[in-house]
This record gives sequence, C-alpha cells and structure tokens, in this order.
Amino acid sequence: MKEKINRFMQGRYGIDNYSKFLVIISLVLVLLANITSFSVFTFLGLGTLIYAYVRVLSNKPAMRWRENQLYLQKKRKFLTRIKKIPNEVKQRRQYRYYRCPSCKQKVRVPKGKNKIRITCPSCGTQFVKKT
Repeated sequence: MKEKINRFMQGRYGIDNYSKFLVIISLVLVLLANITSFSVFTFLGLGTLIYAYVRVLSNKPAMRWRENQLYLQKKRKFLTRIKKIPNEVKQRRQYRYYRCPSCKQKVRVPKGKNKIRITCPSCGTQFVKKT
C-alpha cells in the first residue's frame, strides 16, 4: 500500500508551508461554523481545504513553489511587524513615531521638543510635527 501511495505522489508537489496554513485555516473556519452555526464558514472552510489538497496533488511544481514563496514573504513581513511592537511600546515614553507623508516610512523623534522639522531618512522629505 505504501508503494502505491509513493507511486501516486511521484511528480506531485506535496505538502509545503502554505498548504499547512490553508489546512489550519480551514479547520478554524469549520470550528467557527460549528460554534456560530453560520453555514458560510462551513463552505469557506471546505473550499479552503479542497484548495489545499489541490495544491498538494498538483503537477505544476513551479507555480506552487511561487505561491509558497509569496506566502513566506508575507508571513515574514507580518512577523517582523509583530516583533517590533514590544520595542515600540517600551520607547513610547521617550519617543514619538510619525509616518513620512510621501514614502510612508516610520520615523522616530524624541518627545518634548514642541514643533520640529523632521527629515525622512529614506526619501529626504521634510515635514513639521509637534512632539
């Protein structure tokens, strides 16, 4: 039986991080459907589970690899943002954070300086804010 499964899976993409994520999301949606008795969650959960299995059994590894890489990039970006939050919370007493109006980069300036002209380190745009 194991040999039959191995032969069947030969040339297929298999399980990756994105597929695991989709399976977990589908389980959460199905649990939400059971808790809330909202049938939309059931269909979304089953649709997500079917899509995860289609990815696993796919014969297009290049396409699935790109999807997985995109997922990993987004996950890395999200986790990086989450990891920065405790540090920013600690520094809130001494510093103030603003977003650059042109490039949207976060800029940290010291508190208690009244109105100051801030120069964005990435694009060089100057803007005035009260600290």
